[in-house]
Amino acid sequence: MNINRDVVARKIEDVLSDTTYRLDVIYWKNFAIDFNANSQFEPKQLSKIGKLRIESASQQVDRPYSYPFKITYTGRVLLKEPIHLANFVNKFKLAKSGDIVFSRINCCRGAIGIVENFQNDSICTNETHVFTVTDPEVDNRYLHIILRHPYYQDLILSKSTGASLERMRFHDTALLSFEVPIPPLEKQLELIKKVRNHNQIIQESIELIERLRIERNGYLLKELGIDLAFIESNEDFYPLLTSDVHDNLNNPTFRLDFDFNKPSFNMISKLDKGKYKTVKIGSSNSDEKILEEPIKSGSTPENGIYPVNGVVFLQGGNIIENSVDLNVHEYITLEFHDRLKRSQLRGNEVLVTIAGTIGRTGLNTLVREGNINQAIAIIRLNDKMLPLFLSAFLNSDGGKIQFSKFRHDFGTPNINTEELANIRVPLPPIAVQNDVVIKIVEYEGKIALAKEQSYENEKQKSEIITEFLLGEKKYEDISERLK
Repeated sequence: MNINRDVVARKIEDVLSDTTYRLDVIYWKNFAIDFNANSQFEPKQLSKIGKLRIESASQQVDRPYSYPFKITYTGRVLLKEPIHLANFVNKFKLAKSGDIVFSRINCCRGAIGIVENFQNDSICTNETHVFTVTDPEVDNRYLHIILRHPYYQDLILSKSTGASLERMRFHDTALLSFEVPIPPLEKQLELIKKVRNHNQIIQESIELIERLRIERNGYLLKELGIDLAFIESNEDFYPLLTSDVHDNLNNPTFRLDFDFNKPSFNMISKLDKGKYKTVKIGSSNSDEKILEEPIKSGSTPENGIYPVNGVVFLQGGNIIENSVDLNVHEYITLEFHDRLKRSQLRGNEVLVTIAGTIGRTGLNTLVREGNINQAIAIIRLNDKMLPLFLSAFLNSDGGKIQFSKFRHDFGTPNINTEELANIRVPLPPIAVQNDVVIKIVEYEGKIALAKEQSYENEKQKSEIITEFLLGEKKYEDISERLK
């Protein structure tokens, strides 16, 4: 069920009299309850609580490099590899410890974090809002907790604009006009303590899921006899010899860009030292061919218009490891679906994200009639390879290192279908593949149970916050919003 389709019918005169109106259904979402109106505490506008930090990286302490960061959907700020700013210094903003940072695109999914002390003077692009709390009666940790509650996540989404759920942007004017209930400081500290204790339980669930994922991927490579553990390397400089270029003159996949030739990618050769022969996904040799038809990708509806219902339309966020997630998805019209025959779904196909997040691979067993956007590629296999076997391998380090090598990072990160076709995968006998798949299914079952427990933990956390604000736990949208 698409949770953002719960809308209220509006009188045409109400719509026409609202100068800020939009016709997208998210804007008109019917919320179960208005937290600001029903809260035990008075709401306060963020513009009265703090301000946006707009300092450029050129205003930071003098040093040749700095750490960019990313914000996870779990609300954490993670530092990435340091970069040499050089001529790009004015293209980055500065973030100080204690700042609340919002991913403009993903803050409606929980990508709101707090910069820790050791992350002081880290940097971000204009796709991140940096907010500094200046009101001494507001704790930044409290604000972080409230803004990541399902109700306020939905409210942020309703105030965001964009052509699709994956590209909805929360603009700075909307951020500053946003309101949240502000209790006395001692009450804020009380909620912070409760949530911190519950976060420990949530973290245990997250660690269990990650441990199972690592075990699953490690099992797969061990069964294939592949000794490979890929870790993103910090290679700022390396020599590219003339002989390296000369040896690859007839290699159509060779590129001269820096990231393609990192020495750490030499580990890819370990794939050929495993128990089984490796083949290119798109190989046309009769004894190596595993494709039923050429790899294809989808498209986006004209003018970004998505109907309230129709044919299921998957985007990158719907692809999860070894499966698809249909809790939140878009629709397209039957007419547009019929025009996109090359990317129509019929089930039992492997779907790979090829733009934005690169290489996340899932097996579609849920959608028998649907379509995909341009960020997804469809792989349909013949009887030489099992779909779940391919999906599991591409999600392992054996797939990740190749996606990392082939990806392009100019603009939106991407990999094209030709490059995807050149990724190498082991081709063991079907009996071996089947044994591996049985074990992978066992792991997926354990991961599903761990995710269900994590969902329950998140629900309990939301109920703690709801009870704090409203005096009661019940909030109809929580269960659906968290799925």
